[in-house]
Amino acid sequence: MLTYLPDTNVLIDFGRHPRVEKKLYSLANGGSTFVLGPPSITELVCGVVRTGSKHFSNDQRIFKWLQAQNYPVLELPLPFVGRILGIPLRKGNVAPQHYSELIELMANSNDFHDFLQRKDKTVWHDIDKTVQIHSEVLDKEFASLVKLAREPKPVDLARRWVEKMFPDSSSRPDPKLFRDKFSAAIEYIECTLQKIRSSKAANPRKNDAGFYVDSQFFFYLADQNINFLTKENFTNEIRFSPQRTRIVPLNSARP
Repeated sequence: MLTYLPDTNVLIDFGRHPRVEKKLYSLANGGSTFVLGPPSITELVCGVVRTGSKHFSNDQRIFKWLQAQNYPVLELPLPFVGRILGIPLRKGNVAPQHYSELIELMANSNDFHDFLQRKDKTVWHDIDKTVQIHSEVLDKEFASLVKLAREPKPVDLARRWVEKMFPDSSSRPDPKLFRDKFSAAIEYIECTLQKIRSSKAANPRKNDAGFYVDSQFFFYLADQNINFLTKENFTNEIRFSPQRTRIVPLNSARP
């Protein structure tokens, strides 16, 4: 039995393409199970808020399916990294159960207006601002990425990451260990940095908008039981990480 972490594009297409819905049902009926990443739930809800009532009933279908299956939600990437390393690492108070509540909120609402009414009684009371908040996060992250790429000398990304996330050097993990544990994510980010340096993706915010969320997903591959299920092709970006074998194209996925 395989455990799949579906990419956002897979979940979006559940409500749009019967072939994708059939595939996910086939995997589940064949014995596979799924785990959900907070980044994909955030992106899904951003899409719902962006389009409002126009596509609400169609968008709601994936949330109803997720609710019925009751698949577990993973931790946010930062505390997940801390758990893998055995070092507590958390910003904010948002936990997996809050994302499960968001799925319930979406699945149980009668329409978009009802969704907006119900959200006021939950921790997601400002979810109507999620598009703006998400956009601001992306602006900040992409600006940092471009700044990093423009540094005079290429940086040791793993070392830079642990120094930033673990300011106390006494509890800081070894950068080599970090690189080994999160090899797919590091390789993917380094490849993107190289594209920016060579001007192949000089404006990643515009030309590679999915980078930020994709890079977050790859950190979850540190759990050897997780397979990342996607409709995208990352063979040019992740060529050496042993974790690349658990990046599974939707069409070739098997239970």
